[in-house]
Amino acid sequence: MSHSKIEDNIGFRFRLVIDAEETNALKSYLLSNKDFVVKYILSNDYFEGTHLYQLYLQYLSYELTDVEKYLFLDGYFHMMADLYGKDYTLQRKKLEKEFRLIS
Repeated sequence: MSHSKIEDNIGFRFRLVIDAEETNALKSYLLSNKDFVVKYILSNDYFEGTHLYQLYLQYLSYELTDVEKYLFLDGYFHMMADLYGKDYTLQRKKLEKEFRLIS
């Protein structure tokens, strides 16, 4: 929360600006908890409003399967729609292309 948030060139609404040490610590934490987070998301009947979806896509997309990428994209865009009440179809398509989920 102490870091500034900016829109990035990929299309995420928020982006943490952190140094290399913080980035490595975040990646390590996310990676070590990935299976737990995925199981937790799948066990719920709804998407919770959390930026964890975005963090996994931004920092560990190379560690995610295509199914996990879709899961985190779904969560991210449900959160954004809940927060802002907008349609994010175009932004979603852009991110799906970025993650090579569609051509």
